[in-house]
Amino acid sequence: MTPQTRTFSVVIATYNRPARLTACLAALAVQDFPRARFEVVVVDDGGDGDLAGLVARFAESLDIRLLRKDNGGPASARNLGVEHANGHYIAFTDDDCEPDPGWLAGLESRFGDHPEAMIGGKTLNRLQDRLFSEASQVVIDLAYQHYNAEPDRARFLATNNMALPRQQFLELGGFDLSFFAGASEDRELCERWLEHGLQIIHDPELTVYHSHEQGPLSFFQLHFRYGRGAWCFRRLQGRKGLRAFGRDASWQLGLGTWLFYPFRAGCKKPVRMMLALVYWQVANLSGFLYEAVFGDP
Repeated sequence: MTPQTRTFSVVIATYNRPARLTACLAALAVQDFPRARFEVVVVDDGGDGDLAGLVARFAESLDIRLLRKDNGGPASARNLGVEHANGHYIAFTDDDCEPDPGWLAGLESRFGDHPEAMIGGKTLNRLQDRLFSEASQVVIDLAYQHYNAEPDRARFLATNNMALPRQQFLELGGFDLSFFAGASEDRELCERWLEHGLQIIHDPELTVYHSHEQGPLSFFQLHFRYGRGAWCFRRLQGRKGLRAFGRDASWQLGLGTWLFYPFRAGCKKPVRMMLALVYWQVANLSGFLYEAVFGDP
């Protein structure tokens, strides 16, 4: 089968997480989808070790390639991966994620009805005994609940479970590299996608499992970075003359939306989760204000 007839290129940006990457590739190796119809493009974003041996272990079970670049953040790594991809559709996931065996088959089914859409599914935290990993899951659940209330008119997909036509991605210019690394470039791409009259679909049956171990410090750092990214997104939208702060931030500004969500959702130890969400808001707001004061004008 020639490269031009591949349905999917799965693009994975990775940085210093070989064990997680191994689990991710193992999950892709057991996809309920013909091997000849998809490839995997791994982009090492300037990590410390050599991943050639790790990738070579999957050469018999996957059509896989390894690219390496200087460290520049996941957006630039993903853009590079797409440039070298041969599939009609690009499917993004992260190096600490494991797609469900039916992920690619499910994506193909949805693209059959919506060939020019951006399509993504549900991401589930696999480390449910880790408070801060589960808190990050709650944050993404709240975001999807807000942006994707109408699944066929969704507004936001995270890059650990997102697929789209390669040609449209390239025509739009890929991920915006002006963003603070690893924060909100997916949100900006989704907004630009919609601005060009294209559709976003959220299908919760398309499942990816996420294993991002977080403690108090790493959780704060992650959501501080997301807060910085949120300010960058607002700044870029302002330069375009677009003002949608109320629409985008209403789910975070309304205490009733998120503060008592752990009780409504039946979370284990809801009081602890509520406190973790307060901590999330502090981290996010701190990053937002930091970028407003010290970031580019």
